[in-house]
Amino acid sequence: MKIAWLLLTTIMAITGLTVSFAEETPLPFHSSVTTIESLIKLSDEHRINGKEACAKSEADEAVNLARLLNPPSPLLLAKALNTQGNNRLVAKDYLNAVTTYQEALRWLSPLAQPQLQAHILINIAQLWTDVNQAGDDAQKQQLYQNDETILLHQATQALQTALAATRNLPEAQLEDKARGLIHLSQLAKLIQTEFTITDPSLKLIRYQALREVSDLDDQKYRRWVSYANGYLGELYQADQRYLEAIQLTRQAIFLAQAASLEEIYLWQRQLGQLWLAQGRVNEAIRAYQQAIAQLKDLRPWLTATNYKSLSKSFNETPAGQVYLELIELLLQQAKQSSPVVDTQCQSYLLKAQLIVEQFREVELENYFQDECLRSHEPENKEISSTAINSCTITPPKTTLKSFPGTAVLYPIIFSEHLELLLQLPNDNRIIFTVPVQRKTIEKAVKPFKNYLTKKPPAVAPMEKLLPVAQKLYDWLIRPVETHLALAQVETLMVIPDGLLRSISWAALHDGTGYLIEKYALATAPNLTLIHPESRTQTKIDKTFLLNGLSAPPTGESLPSVKDEIEAIEKLYPVEKLFDQEFTRETFRNKLQERPYSVIHIASHGKFESNPEESFLMTHHGNLNLKDLKQIGQWGSYRTQPVDLLTLSACETGKGNDKAALGLSGIAVKAGVKSAVASLWVVNDSSTCYLMEAFYRQLSNNNPKLSLAKVLQLAQWQLLKGTAWPKSSPCGDGGLRENYKHPGYWAAFILIGNWL
Repeated sequence: MKIAWLLLTTIMAITGLTVSFAEETPLPFHSSVTTIESLIKLSDEHRINGKEACAKSEADEAVNLARLLNPPSPLLLAKALNTQGNNRLVAKDYLNAVTTYQEALRWLSPLAQPQLQAHILINIAQLWTDVNQAGDDAQKQQLYQNDETILLHQATQALQTALAATRNLPEAQLEDKARGLIHLSQLAKLIQTEFTITDPSLKLIRYQALREVSDLDDQKYRRWVSYANGYLGELYQADQRYLEAIQLTRQAIFLAQAASLEEIYLWQRQLGQLWLAQGRVNEAIRAYQQAIAQLKDLRPWLTATNYKSLSKSFNETPAGQVYLELIELLLQQAKQSSPVVDTQCQSYLLKAQLIVEQFREVELENYFQDECLRSHEPENKEISSTAINSCTITPPKTTLKSFPGTAVLYPIIFSEHLELLLQLPNDNRIIFTVPVQRKTIEKAVKPFKNYLTKKPPAVAPMEKLLPVAQKLYDWLIRPVETHLALAQVETLMVIPDGLLRSISWAALHDGTGYLIEKYALATAPNLTLIHPESRTQTKIDKTFLLNGLSAPPTGESLPSVKDEIEAIEKLYPVEKLFDQEFTRETFRNKLQERPYSVIHIASHGKFESNPEESFLMTHHGNLNLKDLKQIGQWGSYRTQPVDLLTLSACETGKGNDKAALGLSGIAVKAGVKSAVASLWVVNDSSTCYLMEAFYRQLSNNNPKLSLAKVLQLAQWQLLKGTAWPKSSPCGDGGLRENYKHPGYWAAFILIGNWL
């Protein structure tokens, strides 16, 4: 059902059904009219690009101005109201959206405007299918008394009305008619799946609408005929009429290729499903690979169509499903090859790993809306202007044979099971299937995070935390722990999936101890976006920039930040910006003066599902993610990336997996080798102790200690209640026994280069 919905919303974004409408009658020139039309256009553009606040403001202003026109223009007001309704629909303000659309229709009733009327009716039909999925209880109660029978009646009636209006469009508007019929066929599918209707009438509506478009001139209307054939193939696929489905899907691919349509991957994916249903695995893999090759070329288009505006994670989109279905197919083939050391098995696992790597990179690009995340990577170990402006840099392959004692774990969540793909230090790969559903994992993750993030004095008791910590350990680590022990693994690099990005892996518990007591841990969005190499020890003690904000303009104060900065100052010669000195402008100026190796920021920060809402607070002018991307470029003399970026007081949006994706990609976005950051806001005093312990270990310049090991030892110090230096600016450590709870130390994660 989710996939059908996402296909539909993708088509809406691509085709613009709720976006813009053609002029139908000429309007006399008037400055107010021109302003209103410009506002409508801007609102449509901003909504598509995820700038919903701007879109709302512009649509509201357009409506207000249209109401004041003298003489009045009912057509222009109806257009403005339709755009306002679309913004309210996206914002899930269904009550106001439906009244807005209805008012637009009233203004159109005396006018001969069938095209705009059809569009508005389609939007109303869309609303009735949306509200059941995303509306809150209050809206459901007011709109249909929370009675699905009433809702079904409203949805089907709206669908029938929109269909009649669309079919009545004149010959001159055949393009619009085809587009509307495609949209409505998918609305019919959504209603059918949403309400699990066995009545064949909706299926017949879908078939007739699609066949009507399929019969159009496929040279003149290639795009829509391609859609029609593809969705007809889907109908035949559901009826297991595979030969007819394959023929229609191939026709859809042919027309999509002829028209250079971006959506061709939809039909290549469908062809893969059809081949697989017939047991033709090699043909299925080939079809999926072609779809992924198409998606690779479409990365700028994928960010432009902005899946994030759909309020869904990328892996729930049709594009994301292409990757997941191929990964699952390759893993199935690997498991059918026996034994694990078999060359064919290893080949399938390697292919699956490479697809996972590509998938994670595209997810990150989609979150940041940046198809060129590698643009600031060093070329030949130096950052050049060529590298900065190039998206074609290919990072070296990571073989773990160069890093003894390191293993990489890829947990991959499917709806009905969990797969654990493990790469061992000898580069052998092993796959483990855990029979646990996604929704079951979600039910365990939520309390686990809640128990860890409770602030003192309400720290969750261990009898509540440990059962869920052990349950997650049993799913995520227990299946692989024997192989980790046999391979003498000391460092575990995790490439997490979805909601697993937002949990503390360090706090997983095997019944006797935490995971951090067994392994040094690190995480990354994928391996190909990082370059594992030892840090530049000779620079670590010379190029520190410390930034702290103990009294932010808004939010809670962080009194121990002063002590945190002082504790690090005792270990290294540093430059610092503290409180009023720490502004966006002064920070940027500092980076332009010299190439710092370590940048430490002790200030409130938050990562949200919308990257434009993510920030790090300064005394004046917050740092956003675009600013962080400039860290590697602001320095005029920089020839090496920053070794380490530390964010000691940041957090991710609660219950938000997309926000955690932003945090996991911070090292890549900032162009730094490694980043240490917190998943949630930790107790101010305990953070001071942990940061002091971390940098004290780092100051020893022990070549045997990787960054992952350094963070592990610092977390151990709080966990074990180890004695603190008597002269510590953080205090005498009298409360150290209270810091054993993982809520104090488990928030901190190492991202990127772990060496």
